[in-house]
Amino acid sequence: SETVNNPPCQPIAHTMTNKDIAQKFDLLAQVMQLLGENSFKIRSYQNAARYLKKVEQPLSQLSRPELEALPGVGKAIADKIGQLLLENRMSTLDGYLEKVPAGVVELLTVPGLGVQKVQVIWQEMGIESPGELLYACTENRLTDYKGFGAKTQAQLLERLEFHFAHQGKMRLPAARHLAAELSNSWQLPIVLLGEAARYNPVVNHLVVGVDADVPQTLPEGLTWLQHSPHLAEAQTDGGFQITCHRLDAHRRGTQIVELTGPRAFIAALGSLPDCANEDALWPMLGRTPIPAPMRDNPMPIAVPPQLIADHHIKHVIHTHTKWSDGLHTVAEMAEAAQKAGFASITITDHSRSAGYAGGLSIERVLLQWAEIDGYNAAHPDFRVLRGIESDILIDGRLDYPNEILAGFDLVVASVHSGLRMDADTATARLLHAIRHPHTHVLGHPTGRLLLSRSGYNLHFAEIFEACAAHKVAIELNANPARLDLDWSLVARAVAAGVVIAINPDAHSREAISHIRYGVESAQKAGLEPQNCLNTWPLEQLLAFLS
Repeated sequence: SETVNNPPCQPIAHTMTNKDIAQKFDLLAQVMQLLGENSFKIRSYQNAARYLKKVEQPLSQLSRPELEALPGVGKAIADKIGQLLLENRMSTLDGYLEKVPAGVVELLTVPGLGVQKVQVIWQEMGIESPGELLYACTENRLTDYKGFGAKTQAQLLERLEFHFAHQGKMRLPAARHLAAELSNSWQLPIVLLGEAARYNPVVNHLVVGVDADVPQTLPEGLTWLQHSPHLAEAQTDGGFQITCHRLDAHRRGTQIVELTGPRAFIAALGSLPDCANEDALWPMLGRTPIPAPMRDNPMPIAVPPQLIADHHIKHVIHTHTKWSDGLHTVAEMAEAAQKAGFASITITDHSRSAGYAGGLSIERVLLQWAEIDGYNAAHPDFRVLRGIESDILIDGRLDYPNEILAGFDLVVASVHSGLRMDADTATARLLHAIRHPHTHVLGHPTGRLLLSRSGYNLHFAEIFEACAAHKVAIELNANPARLDLDWSLVARAVAAGVVIAINPDAHSREAISHIRYGVESAQKAGLEPQNCLNTWPLEQLLAFLS
């Protein structure tokens, strides 16, 4: 369990982050497109959203002249940003949303449905919600419309089923933020229980505890929380479930274990005695303490002598810079990693096939190498490795000729396109890349995006066997939207002799901290430090790469 103990404060309006504000302008542009509004205005809002996502300083800290001077902003958009910061709303957006059914706006959140398709679905088919569209797909009613063939209809059906299956859920970081807001709203320290305490990547139900000696009537915080920006990630109108339990002093430890769960784990423990302290409960049961993240494993659980932790991570692998789609320079990323206490960072910008992400041509690769070599020469106390996130092409080849691949210290091979493959085809594609002599790490192997896209199926036994044989590490992508490889497969990979790489996939300095989510996911799997590439001394890491 974790205690969320924020200093007492009054409930206040949420100051929107730069990302929140950019998303509002994205939505405004989409809704205006649906309504066929002025294309010039639409482009101005799209540009504003794109630029605002790249502004490092919080917009709330900028003066009005500084705000207006930002690229893509100006006076009119600065007015809208000011209203968002003061009122958490934009009257222009509200006005347009009144003209579009709420269900049509929800259709814009369904993966794979762009504005043009939603426009046809609404204005030509007369469909005004994901539920109506799901029914139309099952009744084969879309194929008479241009751009909606049988294949598109089948894909839509699959995506809509995924959409409905994940309503009322949110990713772990958002659930934690919501718990912190609850603590602030109630002006009470709370204990995280349930799925959030077990580090589940997706939380279906936020369970928290407060000590029983607090006032009998808690402040009305839940209604206020319905307006939390973190509930937006649940893809539902306030449907995310929050439960608060009172913890009695004499059996607080027992309650924390019981309410952290899961049910199968508690049932396997048998009858639990009343105990005020969780640490004291385990000796009473005659058991070694089992960390909460590991309790989703089937019983009995073998707790390793040393479970991986944040402080074991020495190397930051898989990062992006301004050379492709990152926000910061090589030097800025390196300085951030060194300041955080790491021994090295590997820069792995996108390869040339990733045109959507500013992938590097061979000429730009050579220029980046020169920049990295220059940085290393000037900073002998820290190491920047020359890396690349090479696209795995449809046939399994990597994205550069061998003479270029040989010049990288580390190659992360990842799939970014052609994700809709059957298990046999997808496995064969990855096996081809794994066997390539210059592949060091298999990046985000299933391609999943939590709450957005299910990963493709693979024959994992074959993948793990090949990685072990060819000394290719498998990435546990620590971006909280991915966490791919899933924790439930990590132990299988390690048992097959595979090394795990916990990588942040950082596109900014701040995102280096995503490593913590990967470590937490690895803790659920019971990963030990020696089985993680990022924990080794630099000399051992370089030996593995060579």
